Formats: sequence, structure tokens, C-alpha cells
Amino acid sequence: MAEETTTAPRDDIANILGMTQNGLDSDYGSSPKLKFNSTGDNVVLKIGKSATELSFKIKGNSFSGGTFTLQTSVDGETYTDLKEYTDLGATATERFILATDVRYIKWI
Repeated sequence: MAEETTTAPRDDIANILGMTQNGLDSDYGSSPKLKFNSTGDNVVLKIGKSATELSFKIKGNSFSGGTFTLQTSVDGETYTDLKEYTDLGATATERFILATDVRYIKWI
């Protein structure tokens, strides 16, 4: 699969094929742009065909006292936790090998 990169702010997510967001607040002024600051805030990426690797950058801006979870799903209904973060600091690059039947990725 070809590498796809986006640094789109919240308001541009609706224009990206396969991406949706729910509950995100106004963007931060610098990277990372997306502001997950309430329980249930999420971004979902629907992928059309098998992807073998997921790679993204993540950073915690004043992150404390909660969890941030990366989930996967084959049907968009039932999600399984892939990784849970309880502490985020400086920008880190995350890489995961995905099962071949994964079609949805959710950051929540």
C-alpha cells in the first residue's frame, strides 16, 4: 500500500475520503493539530483494502488523567483495542502491523 500522509486540521477531515471525526475541538495552533479533549472524541479512518502497516505521529499536549486509545475493526461496529496510551509527551512515531481483515482504524 502506498504511504498516505495527512496533517489536515479538524475542519478538513470531512473532505478526506474515508475519514470522519466526532467531538474534536478547535485545532491547536501547531502540530499536532487535532484536539482530543473530551471523552468520546474520535477520528475514524475507513480503508478500502488490506493494509499491512499503520504509521502515524502522536504527541500529548497537556495530556494527563485519561486514556487515548487506538482501535481496529473489520466491520466498523465492533472495535478491538490495539494500544492504550495513559501518558504522552514529545512527538513519537508509532508503527503497527495490522491484521489483513482490518478495515477501520479509530483514535479515541
